[in-house]
Amino acid sequence: MAEGLGAEVCLEDGKGTSIGMVRDRTGGWGADLVVEAAGSAAAQERCLDMARKGGRILYLGLPGREVRFPQASFRRLVREELRVYGSWNSYSAPFPGYEWRAALRYMVTGQLKVKPLITHRFTFSQAKEAFAMMKSREGFFIKVIFTPCAREGPDEVHG
Repeated sequence: MAEGLGAEVCLEDGKGTSIGMVRDRTGGWGADLVVEAAGSAAAQERCLDMARKGGRILYLGLPGREVRFPQASFRRLVREELRVYGSWNSYSAPFPGYEWRAALRYMVTGQLKVKPLITHRFTFSQAKEAFAMMKSREGFFIKVIFTPCAREGPDEVHG
């Protein structure tokens, strides 16, 4: 999915092998920029070991549990002068702020492709079932749309 949205290199890290994959793809150097946006505590721990000396790490996702960095990873942070950034990915004051209007404009013009991110649609009456499926990890969920009732016709979301 990420490649379809424009990413040049995509790593799926279900087996914890992303550090080696990054090192292999970069000739042993590490990545210039590592972005963790899913909120996976395990991935957040590994980001420090994926960046090159002087590299940047951006944390967007919020973890569901405590994140601990191994001593060796923290040592790399200091000795290899890594730059770590955190970013709140939505700021709007006063609401709706510029980011919201810009995002909607990009969706309408097709510059921002969001349809691939919408993996499920449910009606409000199906909400209990939908949340049970998400909690039990029954399937792969990215973005879920809830509507008042089932509807037919084209999607109102462009891109």
